[in-house]
Amino acid sequence: MVKVEKQKDGRWVAEDGTIVGREIELQTGTIILENEAGEQKMAIYGTIINDVFNAFCTGSSCGAQCVLAGKGACRYNRKIADDAGYYLLMEESE
Repeated sequence: MVKVEKQKDGRWVAEDGTIVGREIELQTGTIILENEAGEQKMAIYGTIINDVFNAFCTGSSCGAQCVLAGKGACRYNRKIADDAGYYLLMEESE
């Protein structure tokens, strides 16, 4: 999967700078993009809202300082938060 980010002008750009397309429809958990190749789908992974991460982490008994906590669940949840974002779902080649 390729991580992509939305630009201010509405374009979605991959990490390497390639323009993926423009958002044309927002559905629950999926963004449909329009580009020269037709439609591509993206999925949301993890959470990119720090308050949501902290609430989730403290709810997992990691303690108030969940970013600094040494428990496995906290480290795992922090990895999810760090990797969070939108990813382009690539078609598997046959």
